[in-house]
Amino acid sequence: MEDPSASSAAKPKRSRLQTRIGRVVASRRIFPFLAAVRLMRTYCGFRPYCPDHLPVIGPDPRVPGVFHACGHEGAGIGLAPGTGALISELLTGGRPDLPAFAPARFA
Repeated sequence: MEDPSASSAAKPKRSRLQTRIGRVVASRRIFPFLAAVRLMRTYCGFRPYCPDHLPVIGPDPRVPGVFHACGHEGAGIGLAPGTGALISELLTGGRPDLPAFAPARFA
């Protein structure tokens, strides 16, 4: 029986730092002005998205009192004010017209 770890041992894994450095170098090739920018920190994380690439904003059709505001594909910070306003309106009894973002589209 073949050792499954043997094939992976032949390929050295890149560390997270090496991967990030590679991305910085590639970015500087595409955007030369970034060479003058000091790198302070990097982030790595999950970017949630939906199959239709639209956020989910609104009440859950299955669980009363549960509201969703997710799936912004990394644009959550930029869309936060608008999303917050919509959720605030929903929580205070308003009925914004949100069929494109409704959680029910996946029910």
